[in-house]
Amino acid sequence: AYSATSAAKRTATSQAPPPTVTPAPSKTTPPSSGASLPAPVYFINTEDSQIWRVETDGVSLTQITSEDAPVTDFDVSPKDGALVYVSDDQLIYYTSALGGQRQILMPAGEFYEQNQGLSVINSAVRRPLWSPDGNRIAYAQGGINLHLDPAEPPQPGVLEVWSVLANDPLPDPLPDEDAVYEFEGPQTWYRPLSWLPDGQRILVSARYYGALGGFMGILDVEDGSLVEIALPQEAPCCDRAWGQESHHLLQSGRLPGMNNTGLWRIDPSTGEHVVLIPGETGDEVHLFAYPIEVGGRVYGFHTSAQSQGVMPHPLQPMAMVGVANDGSAEFDQLSQDYWVVGGADWLPDGSGVVITDVAGIPDAWTNSDGVLRWLASDGSPAVTLPAKGQQPQWGYKPDEVSGVLVYGVLVHYADIQTGLDEVDQIIDIVLAGDMTEFRKKVKFTTSGCTHVMALGGPVNCREGEAEGTPVEVLPFLGAGEGSQLRRDDLNNWQGIDAAGLYAVYRVSSEAYSSKDYPTGEYGIAFRTKDPHTIVTLQVENGSILRVDSTFIPPNDNNLNIPPEVNFERDAQEIILTPPITDTGCPGAPPQRVAIDEQARVCTEAEDLIVRKGPGLDGMQLIGIETGTDFMIIDGPACANNWFWWKVELDSGLEGWIAEGGDNIDPYFICPVD
Repeated sequence: AYSATSAAKRTATSQAPPPTVTPAPSKTTPPSSGASLPAPVYFINTEDSQIWRVETDGVSLTQITSEDAPVTDFDVSPKDGALVYVSDDQLIYYTSALGGQRQILMPAGEFYEQNQGLSVINSAVRRPLWSPDGNRIAYAQGGINLHLDPAEPPQPGVLEVWSVLANDPLPDPLPDEDAVYEFEGPQTWYRPLSWLPDGQRILVSARYYGALGGFMGILDVEDGSLVEIALPQEAPCCDRAWGQESHHLLQSGRLPGMNNTGLWRIDPSTGEHVVLIPGETGDEVHLFAYPIEVGGRVYGFHTSAQSQGVMPHPLQPMAMVGVANDGSAEFDQLSQDYWVVGGADWLPDGSGVVITDVAGIPDAWTNSDGVLRWLASDGSPAVTLPAKGQQPQWGYKPDEVSGVLVYGVLVHYADIQTGLDEVDQIIDIVLAGDMTEFRKKVKFTTSGCTHVMALGGPVNCREGEAEGTPVEVLPFLGAGEGSQLRRDDLNNWQGIDAAGLYAVYRVSSEAYSSKDYPTGEYGIAFRTKDPHTIVTLQVENGSILRVDSTFIPPNDNNLNIPPEVNFERDAQEIILTPPITDTGCPGAPPQRVAIDEQARVCTEAEDLIVRKGPGLDGMQLIGIETGTDFMIIDGPACANNWFWWKVELDSGLEGWIAEGGDNIDPYFICPVD
């Protein structure tokens, strides 16, 4: 028997759907609280009309905006969590998910006192929407406009903002607000409703000045063409979502007496449709809200009510369901709970939804303020969040980010930014090795000195200092013990010796903190040139409060950090995740060698096998000792979770060897400096 990790060396030998239940109203299960969330949740707070965020612990709240005027609409970038929102009729942008580098992208236009209603249509900013790739913002102001992601550097000859579809002009002079004015023909104004999943088209609402009526269309953002959607008059209205492939539109209705109800799947080009849930059957009205399509099923909220000639109140208690998208009328009720839903946002995979529950709120309507609740699709108990507001929206959850190998450890690329000025400034200082600026960033802690000689603990008193004399120090905290560095000794400290940035997180209240060893708001973790150490700076308000040091036990390749140092204890929220390897060869560490370069066998003891072809099934040619140099002439090939390179030895022999590694040697071959 042999293991794959040793075979390159001398030791080698040759969504099911949830269960169907009967949909019948039941008493709502008392919601739980404090459970973890799959991502943070943003919302407009009832108390101050500003954007707040519920953190992933399901308990902590963070205020994001502090505008003088209420925030009326917002959207979160799927790329990096940047926020764009409307306040005081102007478009405002934050470059980070936590609120940093506020910019006014588009001010409000001119308003006319004689007719506020009409002038708002052209002057106020409305409905900001990030594109699916997070590179563009669509918004309404005098028509439909696009703005490039403000975080990206301007490019010569490329417009940052431009009009895609302009409103028809207002009459000049503008009529008074209460005047009867006859428009000559249908004069149209537009607002974006949603991006199509392809990121090249926008679903658009077209309305007429001074008249009822309008239509929906699909706007091509590249050429500005608008194609009207052929909607049957009896189609339900007005909740909608695109199917996963952008081929069909899901449209549902939940406001009986105002709009058609039910759920349809519609071909937007022909108007052909499949009724998934009819609006009415006999004297029963069927309501459906907030549809989303995932894997051949449509998830949303549904209920039926007896009309008896009188339409029910629009906001009815509704159950979370999954419906077949083929018209078979088969559906599962995902929970026995019923909710009066004033707003909702589904996770893209349909695994759950955050809602505003407006039960018991008089005259509640769509987008009314309500209690935020997290509902999982697996039927687990609902989670009540400690917030009340409207427009709940899932926030950005950082994806895994590829890194680069520096001094044999995996770190982030040097130009990566968090969008938090106070954090990014310190990152730049540390990576530049600028100790002068580093010292300026330190906020010293006052601690009493001691004459007790011991490892760790308070700093020792100097000659002439009494026990407990206050001393300004920078605290250091390691595994199981702490130490302190006096202000005047900081000039002799050489700094972190960082190989690169590893991660950034918001510090949890569970992290160790004391008067002599205070925590900060953020933790900035660096890998050092010593591969067995991570140094973390505790930072608050742009100042460094503490330096933490974590020892990394030796592992199979010094790239995969053990879970106990991945900040599960100290992090309330990961802002910048630790980097991952993105090698293109699953299981293989990043390449460190290249064609036409010299390399060397760097195994700890065993010889390395040269094979006729790449992979463990290649015929063995020879074993070469550690320290042997050779030239790389071809490759790489991927096999057995390793990169393989074709090499030429000094003897002229050519063959293939694995770059590695295993639990003994992180790499079998290394570059020759």
